[in-house]
Amino acid sequence: QNTKAPVLTQVMEKEVVRAVYEVPKDYKKVVCMVGAPKTGTTFCINAIATSLFKRDIKVGIVDLTRKRDSYTLYTYDNEGKRAIAAESMKYASNGLNEPLVYGKLSVYTGMPGEDRKQYNAANVVETAMNNNSVVLIDCDFSTPVDYYRLAQEIYIIQDMDVLNVNLITIFLRELKTRGIPMNKVRVIINKHVKCALTAKDILDGIATYTSPDLKMFDDLFTASEMTYHILPFDQENYTKYVEMMYKYSNTFSSFTNEFKDSLSQIVNAIYPIGMTNYTSNTYNKSKPKSRGFGVFKKAKMAEMKTSSSGFEKVIE
Repeated sequence: QNTKAPVLTQVMEKEVVRAVYEVPKDYKKVVCMVGAPKTGTTFCINAIATSLFKRDIKVGIVDLTRKRDSYTLYTYDNEGKRAIAAESMKYASNGLNEPLVYGKLSVYTGMPGEDRKQYNAANVVETAMNNNSVVLIDCDFSTPVDYYRLAQEIYIIQDMDVLNVNLITIFLRELKTRGIPMNKVRVIINKHVKCALTAKDILDGIATYTSPDLKMFDDLFTASEMTYHILPFDQENYTKYVEMMYKYSNTFSSFTNEFKDSLSQIVNAIYPIGMTNYTSNTYNKSKPKSRGFGVFKKAKMAEMKTSSSGFEKVIE
């Protein structure tokens, strides 16, 4: 019996390691990412996608925004690539995998302004999923709701602009009324700077819809149970990103270590590989949440015309 004990211990340890660190060969993840205009949704998707395919993981970007920034970013001044990109989503809608390919990265997009309701959502997602390990769907507030239903997780991209919180809560409330489970939701606080406005304040703001007159509330999720991530703002990184866009390059390797470490946390949450130092942020509830609190109450009272002017149509 004494000789068998170490063997049993080794087997148990091996199983634990496999469960935590190894991804099954058939592992698939479909993620929607969405945020208010200018919060950096496409930036986050490109950073995550770049990190994934550099780890030799097949990743697909499915651009279902109205602006179709991926069409511009990945075709630049190349007529042949534009022709492929313009038809890639239509092909996927018909079950054919003909994306714009850059090594392990596949881009499914279309012409800016093209009607997205013409696509078969189930076929688009299935085609991308069958040919990639991770599918990142770039969304806006008017992306058809079926894509949010088909995704396993929904990442809300929120920056430090409190006026964007109102748009996010309107959008999440619409998803909730359409039957989308709120336990799919994760939060990325992009362009984060340390100041009086904390990550907990932002989560509290997103967690509850508040009407413009501050008389009606709708709890969307429990902030204390929300998994969130932070991508820090740095002037050096911003300068490099501007140069990347100007030169049509797509590399984040020269960004600061703080940014790359934070990005790695998000990547490992989406596709858990090599998680030796992985930790997830969770909100520590230290005091009761107050309705219509602080800065968000002021923001809503300031000029909440954004609920109509900046929100042309809430999901199709």
